[in-house]
Amino acid sequence: GNKLKGAMNSGKSQLVKILKDISDALSRVGQGEDGGEINDLPRKLITATLLKHKEKEVRLYAALCLSDVLRIFAPEDPYQDDLVLKGVYVAFLDALAHLPGPR
Repeated sequence: GNKLKGAMNSGKSQLVKILKDISDALSRVGQGEDGGEINDLPRKLITATLLKHKEKEVRLYAALCLSDVLRIFAPEDPYQDDLVLKGVYVAFLDALAHLPGPR
């Protein structure tokens, strides 16, 4: 969480590395487990700095982290505001749009 905040204004490679680390850590957290240290993470992941970043890879890893956040917090929604939740879904659609089509 704090590393992410510090990396927001750093270069692409540092930001991608931190988002990969967060993604790896989140993938090991089970659904419904006590968020504890990740309770602030949902708020930090929905910043325009990440969701509208000029680099596709940053937006992709941010969306990946957001999907894990939704899984972990389910059935509760960590994003109570409809506009924020819409931004999360737009991030998913943006990430999916950059995947190669079926062969």
